[in-house]
Amino acid sequence: MDNQQYLIIIKGEDKTSEIISYAFQGEKVEITYPNKTYLYAKNNVEIFTNPLDLGDKISLKQGDLLCVQQALKFDTYIKIFFDNGTEEIIPSSALQASSDSHAKPHIILFLSSLTL
Repeated sequence: MDNQQYLIIIKGEDKTSEIISYAFQGEKVEITYPNKTYLYAKNNVEIFTNPLDLGDKISLKQGDLLCVQQALKFDTYIKIFFDNGTEEIIPSSALQASSDSHAKPHIILFLSSLTL
């Protein structure tokens, strides 16, 4: 699925890019991968859509300052797209807005000791 429009977390792991489709079936969610379909209990699946684009004025602070290509806020999570093509999910509680007098406001994500 489009990882810039959806965030699908199964048992604590981002599986969005591996999934072809999903459908709710009562208390279960049917997840279709390229070669197989699985049923998961609803409490093991989190599905988010319609993210808020935080723009490209993003910085990460964890020792060194790192540039980020894009960050999308999906409700309680932020999906960060790095310049090298990798992605990371962090809790949205790690988000802090910041600005300095010489630049437009930008976002700084403080990642010290965060886990999903």
